[in-house]
Parts: sequence; C-alpha cells; structure tokens
Amino acid sequence: MAEADLGGALYPAMIREGHHGIARFSMYDTEILLGHICFGESSIYPTSFDGPGGNYGMSPAVPLLGSRQRTLQHDDLIFVDIGCGVDGYHTDKTMTYIYKGQLPQSAVEIHKRCVAALACTLMNGQY
Repeated sequence: MAEADLGGALYPAMIREGHHGIARFSMYDTEILLGHICFGESSIYPTSFDGPGGNYGMSPAVPLLGSRQRTLQHDDLIFVDIGCGVDGYHTDKTMTYIYKGQLPQSAVEIHKRCVAALACTLMNGQY
C-alpha cells in the first residue's frame, strides 16, 4: 500500500463518520482536506510547515497526503497527522504506529527522555 492509498481510504471513512470534508486552521489561515500520511523516513522530510512532521507528498508542489510511490514496508513507522471538521468544529490529531515490528530500544529511550523533560518543564511552571 502506498501512502496516498492509505489517505484515499481514510478520507471516505472520515466522511461516513461525519467529517464535513475540510479542516480550517485560522493560525495558518488555510484549509486542508486531510493532512500528512507518511511511512518511514517520509515523515521527517523537511517542508515549510511548522508542525510535527513533513512529507514527500504527491510532489514538491503538494507535500501533503502521501506519496504514490512510497509503499509501506516491514518495521516502518506510520505517521498520520490529519485534521477533521464536524458541524463547524475542527480538530487535529497526530498518531504514530509501527508496522509489523517494534520500535528500536534507542527510540524508546529517547521518547522516555522527552517525556521526562516535558514533565520537568511542567513541574517548574515553564510550559
């Protein structure tokens, strides 16, 4: 399955569940249909968007949704960052999954350090 295929399957499922088709972001003064659907290294590809990930996308002109060429491989990280709107209310959710594998221990350790740093910042009232 290609990244774009997963995006193509998610969009109609969201519509059936009540998504009105676009998500609006006033901070960026923009609208999107879905968002980023990325596998592996595609999820950290640099873009001009100041968000948690990037994407090769369909082309440099459309770094969204997902690539038609990048297919899901064993041990890939699946990065899904999509917006949704229902009855005029808008939300955004980013989720990551691992496909048929486990995260390397080094990634688990880095995650634990990030969680600890955030907890320390919150306890010191700096967040």
